[in-house]
Amino acid sequence: MSISVQMPSEIESQLRAHFPDIERRIAEGYAVEAFRRGDLSSKQVGQMLGFSDRWQAERFLSERGAYPGYGPDEFGQDLQTLEDLAKPGMAST
Repeated sequence: MSISVQMPSEIESQLRAHFPDIERRIAEGYAVEAFRRGDLSSKQVGQMLGFSDRWQAERFLSERGAYPGYGPDEFGQDLQTLEDLAKPGMAST
């Protein structure tokens, strides 16, 4: 399957000057955003981008600030733990 993106040729030229592999960059950008929204799993991101294993997909996502298995709930729990540890008398000596 192929998907095309329409854009003015001057913008394409400008982007290609910095990203000769613009098609790949667009696919990567979409994959990261779709993962963040919950539309794709990390496994599907890996399949979409042709990674050979799960770890490549997770590393790819993590490098772009989209941490597999680490959503708002986990962040909230970690934040609460840090706040608890910062309370006087809660830190271990």
